[in-house]
Amino acid sequence: MPNWAYLEVINPNGVDVEQSPYYDFSVGELTPKQQTLSQFTQSGQVVIPIINKGNRETFFRLDGMDEEGNCSFELQAQGETVSLARQVELRVRPGETAFVSVRIMPLSLRLVGLGKKTHFCTITVTMLGEQPRQRTVLAQLQSTPLVGPGLMALITVCLLILIGLTLPFDRLRTLQQAANRTTTDFQVAQGDETEETSSANLRVHYSKEATHTIFVENIASKADAGEMAYEEMFREIAQKYDLDWRLLAQQAYRESRLDPLDIGDANEVGLMQILPSTWSEWAPKVGVTDPFDPYSNTLVAAAYLAYLKEYCGSIGYPGDHWMLVAYNWGPHNLRQLLESGGGWAQVPAETRQ
Repeated sequence: MPNWAYLEVINPNGVDVEQSPYYDFSVGELTPKQQTLSQFTQSGQVVIPIINKGNRETFFRLDGMDEEGNCSFELQAQGETVSLARQVELRVRPGETAFVSVRIMPLSLRLVGLGKKTHFCTITVTMLGEQPRQRTVLAQLQSTPLVGPGLMALITVCLLILIGLTLPFDRLRTLQQAANRTTTDFQVAQGDETEETSSANLRVHYSKEATHTIFVENIASKADAGEMAYEEMFREIAQKYDLDWRLLAQQAYRESRLDPLDIGDANEVGLMQILPSTWSEWAPKVGVTDPFDPYSNTLVAAAYLAYLKEYCGSIGYPGDHWMLVAYNWGPHNLRQLLESGGGWAQVPAETRQ
């Protein structure tokens, strides 16, 4: 059932209700716009004001949603004692301002993580009636893992001590050498770097062993059995999704410096720095399971890029640069920008670069 909130304020702006019907409204700033949850706080709360600028009593509906579907919402209108999930309706007299409280709750708290996770949530206010209109505001909620980097480092030290007490010295040294190999730097040829990454710079091979060791080899070296050169991998996957393989290669270098074990600040993983939510959605579609395997990671990224390219073209913004903006910034943010009349100049500078 709708939850109607009726504000007892007597027409403070002196609007003449006998005039011809006029409908308009505005939405004030969220308070607060951004907030961070601690390990012991499981929800955030914002307040959104709705101002009726028309000369007739008007009904409004508020909806809460987040791009990844990882949050639930409870909305409560001013003067009401009951919160409703995800949506609430209220009526506001002409010239009055109504306040709605929105509680945002991540559906699951992370037990372990290297950094904060940001939830981008939108609150949409719809003016109901004969002339429906919408306004949307953005809220950001950051959640921290129960076990952060500090505690993870302490646990790692303790595990290393236990391993040192239980394993022979030479076995421990073998494990250390394997770990060191995973941090090998990718070398870019000096003086030859262009927008189109050269073939010589891509003679990097990966192993499908459990350690995912990276080998940087000379062009003339012979590839080991069971390994594929990155150039060959990019060419094969790009052809499958009608993409430019050099674009895939350049993007992989920009995203992770060709490190398949890289983890970003927002928990983006692997060679193409794919968000966990994107991986969960697209990995089953292409039949892969390991985000740290370079081939699997690039396959998911290419499938997602092909989808974004088609999506951007369908809304009148074709071209690889809009596809890459949607990949880097998110299609939801891009859609909001374009619908509000923004263009290339309003895209964040880091994303444009």
